[in-house]
Amino acid sequence: MRWLVLVAGLSACGAPKETADTGPTTTPPTDTDTEPTDTEPVDTGCGDTAPYVFAVTTSAAGLQKSPEGELLPAMLFAMEVIDDDGDLDHIGYELWYDEVVDGVVDTAVPAPVIGNTTLAGDLCGVGFVALNLTVTTDGGGMKYATEMDFALVASDARGNRSAPFVFAAWVPDENGDDATP
Repeated sequence: MRWLVLVAGLSACGAPKETADTGPTTTPPTDTDTEPTDTEPVDTGCGDTAPYVFAVTTSAAGLQKSPEGELLPAMLFAMEVIDDDGDLDHIGYELWYDEVVDGVVDTAVPAPVIGNTTLAGDLCGVGFVALNLTVTTDGGGMKYATEMDFALVASDARGNRSAPFVFAAWVPDENGDDATP
């Protein structure tokens, strides 16, 4: 099974406000990879509140080039993460899946998709992040044209992890097209 993870789009701002001001905009990610985030907590001075995944939507993302140059079907995960103490200037993510659609995903095993990114923004001033994550599949783990359960966990700069956000979604077909019936 091969995975390619692309951080396709990203936005962040300070804690949600009741005015029309949406806070600072960010530059594109300065660091993306597919390695696990550090497990040692970093004292950011922001507080010790864990983030939470507010929403995730998915869609077929067509065919995307893998690191080997092969075109593979891709799935877009658009996630929104909130952290009340504002230390999402470094955000980590872990994504699991399973074929049994029952609202339960085993997150005790290593996540098949892991990554992190650092955002431009004021320390303790990034309380909301909208992150678009594109994941390709060769049909091995995420079966083409199949509804599956997914679990997403986000972590902040201090290493605090959210509770798993579990949701069901359809994996694109072998051409990268929407397979939702």
